[in-house]
Amino acid sequence: MIIVECLRFGCEKQLDNEEEKFCGEACEKRYQRNLDFFIQTYEMTPDQMSQYLQQNQISVAEISRRRGVAPVSVWGTFKKVGIRVYRPEAIPHVTHKCENCQKPFTRPRWDHDARYCKKSCQAEATRTLHISDLDFRSSDLFFIAPKEELGSYGHLNLRTRHMTQLLRKRVDHYFFMNGICNENTAYVYGVMATDGNIRCQPEKGYASMRLRLTDLDIIEKIAGLIQYKNKIMYVVPNNPKHNPHYTIDATSQCLVNDLGALGCMPGKTGRIYYPLVRPELERHLIRGIIDGDGSWITSENKRKSLKLELSIVGNDQFLWGVYKRIFEHLGIKPQSIHYAIEYDKKSKLPNIAYITYNKTDAMRIREWVYEGATIYGQRKRDIAYSARYQKEEISSTILKHYLDVSKEYIHRGINVFKLPHKRSGNRFVFNESDVEAWVQHLKKELSSSDPKSGPKLKNLNALKKRWLDEDEQFNVYRLWNMSDSKELL
Repeated sequence: MIIVECLRFGCEKQLDNEEEKFCGEACEKRYQRNLDFFIQTYEMTPDQMSQYLQQNQISVAEISRRRGVAPVSVWGTFKKVGIRVYRPEAIPHVTHKCENCQKPFTRPRWDHDARYCKKSCQAEATRTLHISDLDFRSSDLFFIAPKEELGSYGHLNLRTRHMTQLLRKRVDHYFFMNGICNENTAYVYGVMATDGNIRCQPEKGYASMRLRLTDLDIIEKIAGLIQYKNKIMYVVPNNPKHNPHYTIDATSQCLVNDLGALGCMPGKTGRIYYPLVRPELERHLIRGIIDGDGSWITSENKRKSLKLELSIVGNDQFLWGVYKRIFEHLGIKPQSIHYAIEYDKKSKLPNIAYITYNKTDAMRIREWVYEGATIYGQRKRDIAYSARYQKEEISSTILKHYLDVSKEYIHRGINVFKLPHKRSGNRFVFNESDVEAWVQHLKKELSSSDPKSGPKLKNLNALKKRWLDEDEQFNVYRLWNMSDSKELL
């Protein structure tokens, strides 16, 4: 059956007879009045106008510009008499890759300068450091690969006493023989590259490695890894401005040879470079660097909540390597870089600097370097995890993403089960203890033996696997970190 509607624009009545065009005399008179007005205005019939527009590719916008009237007026006149307007082809779009988040996005073909998918990516990528985007003053910015001497000891001047030292095995002389190959070697090298001291006198056949730290637990862990059998010394400096520290001192030409081949040489402070290591070992190396010459800094804001900052000290070519690796893994740039010579005129090395990561960036680095770690400094880790996000309230959107449920489930928990929450204006907000109660309630519903009492969720199997089979517990750090990509940024 063919449905015929009234020809007058705006009348949606259906006609019984296919040969009829109007539902009544009123619609016919109004359509004729519109047609007469159109012919008087444009001096052509609707069919002629449609053909003219298509042949000359003239759009409604062009007609309105020529006649000096609004486009909406032209559209209204054309619709009343059923004119087929010319619609220009859509502007072709080209797919680009965001230089900050590496996600694909589309822009018109003429937009040749499209580099970022959104303004937040542009702001993060163009965030300045000191004066320019990367104000590292050194011109030698590169990574260093292990030298051929790594694991090769034939060129060493090993005398009788050196052979005796090897036989006594007071330290693992071949700890770095295979380079930076696992978490232990990566962490120990990071600490040695920052707080270690290499002394070498080839003419006398003397080479030793010394490590001084104020944290006894780090010293003990490293001593255990390198099988250090001598006594750990506790030193109280004569200068009261210097803190007491713990020291291990190992004499080993083989160990010093391997450290030098990896880039940790005598006088390394101003000329050490970041080494080339496998991507999965980067976070262990940087964790060692932070435990050596890094600092987690917390400060209290007006809400009595601790915010976090990360500062790392070193020469600029070494810090450049740290910055590049963190950026490759997390897409984060430091907020500032400062050179020591700018505020300390007594500084003897002009290339010593420190970089700083603020607020959320520091927390993302914290989760990255400590996730699944087996060796770290307990004191600095405790400081890092004592910080909290400035925003103490958790919105319903964050709760929904954390539990992996729908918004309807959140509303049902509030209205039906009266789960803990509070109002902030017209919003529902939650604290950490509230979220923990929600997690327990979700587990109870998922484990219910009565299917009628269980939640109606599309991802029921995935939820059961996460909360019941794997028995995931409430994780406050994961909760706050989810807000990075949700509301708190």
